[in-house]
Amino acid sequence: MAEREVRYCTTDDGVNIAYCVVEGDGPTTILALPAMIETFSLDHLMPVYQQFYRDLGGGRRVIRFDWRGTGLSRHIPDGAPVGDAAADLAAVALTVDKPCVVWASTIAGPNAIQFALVHPELVSHLILYGTYVAVADAIPEPIRDGLQSLAKADWRMAAQTIADMNGRREYPEDAARLGDWFYQSVSRDSWIARVGRGTIPGDITPLLSGVRAPTLVLHRIADPAIPLSAGQKLAAGIPGARFVPLEGKGHLFCLGDYSRILASVDALLGDRERTEPPTVAAPAAAERRGRMATVLFTDLVGHTEMMSRLGDDRGRAVLREHERITRDVLKANGGTEVKTMGDGFMASFGS
Repeated sequence: MAEREVRYCTTDDGVNIAYCVVEGDGPTTILALPAMIETFSLDHLMPVYQQFYRDLGGGRRVIRFDWRGTGLSRHIPDGAPVGDAAADLAAVALTVDKPCVVWASTIAGPNAIQFALVHPELVSHLILYGTYVAVADAIPEPIRDGLQSLAKADWRMAAQTIADMNGRREYPEDAARLGDWFYQSVSRDSWIARVGRGTIPGDITPLLSGVRAPTLVLHRIADPAIPLSAGQKLAAGIPGARFVPLEGKGHLFCLGDYSRILASVDALLGDRERTEPPTVAAPAAAERRGRMATVLFTDLVGHTEMMSRLGDDRGRAVLREHERITRDVLKANGGTEVKTMGDGFMASFGS
């Protein structure tokens, strides 16, 4: 990738924020929030990350930036107040001459939602991937406390642990690169300040109903870092949000096949040809589209015990009968089978 021109803008509280334009100057502008603590200046350490933004930005203008205290943005002195992350977002968004699409994932999701509420005039669409509405739904407090303690003792090890949560088992080489990227992007004290001093909202559930921007929520069904239920809860709370459950392994959006992610974004924005079928609507009131949609998950309770008790042949026969009955019920009630998960189904209904 050619060298990118680094630019700076200044927040209302006087912090210099570094940003760059990754792709061209098409009619759509996407403001991409850092997923966690990574700096765009070092994303050559993760080639798949660079490629994702090339593909997302084809024919679009993509702007990326570094949070305060991270990468090329202004360093926050140890012990100093971190400030409001929304101020970083606003400063970068104001460099754009029109409302932009806000892309946010992982721990940046709540920041993006708050920004859309405070500055609706700056947000044309909201795209949320693999994120949550309440941090407790994604990362239990004991794990957060453990990461804080580990970071204080050994920041390199903590950075790698955070990276491994994105899919070490599925993508060991990429997880190793991601750990290096995190470690080089931010100091130990800056990371502790960002995570430990309230910069990341705890629970914004009461705010969701106020979101007015057209919203797309994307979440991998087998996400190893943030459970699918967190994405479902998020989508259900935002009026008219579209919810897309995704196949694939790993958490980070650039890992594995991300073609469905790109196709879903294309379907939402309508600014380039769509290559995939329309998305599944979220199980929430869809005021802007004037109808309700429902996503159904089923699970055969005691599946493992049943297979052990009946044996493979008889157990598989029961599963086949279960599948037949479920499909007959879906057909009779206008349901669409989205995915079969061995001992369960995912299905959607238009009402």
